Amino acid sequence: MRKNLLLLCPFLLGGMAAQASTITPTLHNTGGSHMAIARLNKDGSVKKLPKHRIHFHAPKFKKTAHLPSKFDPRKNLIPIRNQGEQSLCWSYAGNDLLSISKTKQFGTAPQIFSPNYTNILASYNSFWEGIPASHFVSLEDQLKQNIYNPDCISIRSLGDGGFVGMPAYYSMLGHNPALESDFATVDETGYGTNALSETPIAKSSFESIPVDQSFEITDVVNPVDAASIFIGEEVTPAQAQKSVDSIKKNIYTKGAVGYGYNGYLVQSVLKSDTPYYNPDTASLHVPTTANPLFKCSYTRQDGTVINLNIPTFQSNHDNLIVGFDDNYSKENFCENARPSQNGAFLIRNSWGEEVHDNGYFWVSYEDFFIQTGNDTSAVQLSKPSHEQVHHAANASGLFFQFDLTKENEAEKYGTAYFTNSYSASEKSSLNAVAFTSNANVQYEVYFAPTEIPIENGSLTTSNLAKFG
Repeated sequence: MRKNLLLLCPFLLGGMAAQASTITPTLHNTGGSHMAIARLNKDGSVKKLPKHRIHFHAPKFKKTAHLPSKFDPRKNLIPIRNQGEQSLCWSYAGNDLLSISKTKQFGTAPQIFSPNYTNILASYNSFWEGIPASHFVSLEDQLKQNIYNPDCISIRSLGDGGFVGMPAYYSMLGHNPALESDFATVDETGYGTNALSETPIAKSSFESIPVDQSFEITDVVNPVDAASIFIGEEVTPAQAQKSVDSIKKNIYTKGAVGYGYNGYLVQSVLKSDTPYYNPDTASLHVPTTANPLFKCSYTRQDGTVINLNIPTFQSNHDNLIVGFDDNYSKENFCENARPSQNGAFLIRNSWGEEVHDNGYFWVSYEDFFIQTGNDTSAVQLSKPSHEQVHHAANASGLFFQFDLTKENEAEKYGTAYFTNSYSASEKSSLNAVAFTSNANVQYEVYFAPTEIPIENGSLTTSNLAKFG
């Protein structure tokens, strides 16, 4: 029996909708995965922030051992999709990550998984039993009707943002993806509409949708160890080389890597005096020394020019890294944002084949979002090996202790406690525990060998056995 615990980061990506050059862009206030992390002084005050987010020292990138200098799998991948007006980039990327990884690791035929299925799983207001479909389903309604979605791992509403790892984490919880043909995300033209992503469904209907039970997630990895990169700190040449090598290895062996960045920067409808995206070559490079504000404008259909200031280093759109080319010329990038050397990753977007290079574009190895990739993820799959999964979508007893004024890492970030409680219906073996965390985390797992009553919400390790 597998006991599967889950601890998730609280941020959500807004999932920037696709934009054609003839329409006004929908501008989302999304927050972002690249949070404003800062060091504190010993008295608890925030240290003065430097102008640039990080100090990047580009190495002379070397060829990654045991890998080819170029890997381009486009002809073998599922078709580019079009999220249209939906804010589900994270789910398109996350489900395509599972699909491409399964094909790569199992050698099976490509499958198209449903982003809308994960959207339903991850929304508190997914089900409308007893509530007219025309009625707005609020959290209060859900609680009153006792139909709040218990598997929702965050308070997000239908159609809202998420992050690229969500489909993998739901798979760890026992909810594998469904095929697009069994639960539609796009209309008959292949365009994603809000009518499909924001409409509640009867729970009984949702539970009848078949899912792919041919795999389980054994690991979700972050190829870029960005946990220790703070505002103003350095990315050393060794770190930069390690990040590039790790992303390439995960692409080549696992199938793809999730990737978060600022989607505004690749919208050709937005004009800027200092562009970072070259539409002629479909190439993006955001220097680590870029202006913190992306000053740009667009022209409405009535001719009115709208000026915008967009935070440059804010991640608001999820895609996949699917290939690489060590010799991709630096001359393909914008002159004002040209990297110091050749080399780029191939990115798969979800805005249809009409944008970029048939839906794909290139991003430099030196790019800010590559080198600080705390939204990057890859998955390791295996054939199902557990008879039953007991999961906790929202781990009970979650408690943190931390003090950022401490110099010692253990004292600074402290300890988190959480539990997953269930009753076994028969004698069985607990042979695996799964949860998520940042890199370099030390942990201990305890279990109750016999039934233990919990009084006043208190449970201590004194009457538990250590796992492993």
